[in-house]
Amino acid sequence: MVGLHSFPINSPGTVFYGSKKATDTMRKEVQQLIKEKKDAMSIGIQSYDIMSHMILSSNPVAGRFKLEKEIASFLSALVVSGFTTPATTLAIIMKYLAERPDIYDKIHAEQMEISSSKKLGELLNWEDIQKMKYTWHAALKLGRVCDSSTLHLRPGKEYSRLVMLIFLHNLVKNFKWEVLAPNENITGTVIPIPGKGFPILLQPLST
Repeated sequence: MVGLHSFPINSPGTVFYGSKKATDTMRKEVQQLIKEKKDAMSIGIQSYDIMSHMILSSNPVAGRFKLEKEIASFLSALVVSGFTTPATTLAIIMKYLAERPDIYDKIHAEQMEISSSKKLGELLNWEDIQKMKYTWHAALKLGRVCDSSTLHLRPGKEYSRLVMLIFLHNLVKNFKWEVLAPNENITGTVIPIPGKGFPILLQPLST
């Protein structure tokens, strides 16, 4: 993703070159998955995922079904944004939660209330996610350092929201943490990255 915003010099050793090679490799892997999905669908195996939907959807502008490379490009973007966005933002949120115990305590209270309504071993459901209003509000507020479009506009935004809320639910329910490099610099232009990898010391909560 950083390579997409770098100077387009396609020579070995440049960020753009490395990014382009990585993108081409990922797109080929996705295209192979698309072919396998098509083979399965051709013998009557039904599935209702986004890849199947895109294979069966036509391109209204071109008047034809989408090409495999078009589907692969979209799905690759979905995968990258769906992984990079939550991972980066969660690191920033965890840093600030360690510095703001008042916000941590409110998120912890909200998540424990949800947890107390569940039976032993029962997983979170969509209704539980919708109850995480304060947690999501705090995530949006604390994550603004990661570029305000990160949590709102990129492909996979709902997936990112689910990943982040489920992660925060399990995190604050079971742990507190200490930031080991409180003065760590945030580097990167397109994607903010903790310079030292955000080292922390996890402290399990007593049950």
